[in-house]
Amino acid sequence: MKKRILTAILCITVSAGLSACGSNSSAPQTPPSGETQNANAAETTQPAGDPVSGGVMTISLPASPKNLDPVKYTGTYESQIIDTIGDTLVEYNSELTEIKPSLAKSWTVSEDGLTYTFSLRDDVYFQPGKFQDGRKMTAEDVKYSLERSKEKSAMNRLDMLDHCEVISDTEIKCYLAEPNAVFLTALTDAGNIIIPKEEAEGWGDDFGAHLVGTGPFALKTFELDQQATLVRNDKYWAASPYLDGVIYKPVSDGNQAVNALRTGEINLAT
Repeated sequence: MKKRILTAILCITVSAGLSACGSNSSAPQTPPSGETQNANAAETTQPAGDPVSGGVMTISLPASPKNLDPVKYTGTYESQIIDTIGDTLVEYNSELTEIKPSLAKSWTVSEDGLTYTFSLRDDVYFQPGKFQDGRKMTAEDVKYSLERSKEKSAMNRLDMLDHCEVISDTEIKCYLAEPNAVFLTALTDAGNIIIPKEEAEGWGDDFGAHLVGTGPFALKTFELDQQATLVRNDKYWAASPYLDGVIYKPVSDGNQAVNALRTGEINLAT
């Protein structure tokens, strides 16, 4: 589900999604801070159904996310937001049938199944934060993120990992304690997104409210039990999202979510 939601956010091309995001505006909207509004797209002369750039999509979640720190999250609702902000080394395709490259361009596995060698992209930048200004991601960040997950993950998401070795800025080896066929699958989890050490250690216990990653949208504000407001990352390495931003807000009552869809208060209910 979360993979399909992210795909929808990145590739809003279906007419239903566009009509919901572009129904009442004559100019692109910037994401609000601290309040909810309809997701409005820029006025366009294109026929209905064509992609429209701009606007903010509001997505409801059945429960309120509690913490966006990758090593602390325990629920699906947190992971949906984390996946929008960050990227993993590898990911599933949209059909969830195979694992494909993401921040890692390619990888090899040793004959004994203990060593995975990843070749990394060299055009990936972190979103700017308080403790770094949007620097390039390197293998050191991968080592830090994966070993942090191994040591601190609330769900033991990388318990099969022994340690990582940086070979160069764009190459890293991951050593397993013993062969484990689900290692690549574990790497697709939102708890294993790649993050900058400066931000995680600079914020400490508050990192979950100020998450920084390499994904298509950057976290602007996180208001517990209210909403998470994200803005487009213009330096995203993969593709330029159509949307200016995304708002996630908790709507626990199903009838309320349906009514919000009908009125345009939200554009996508999960």
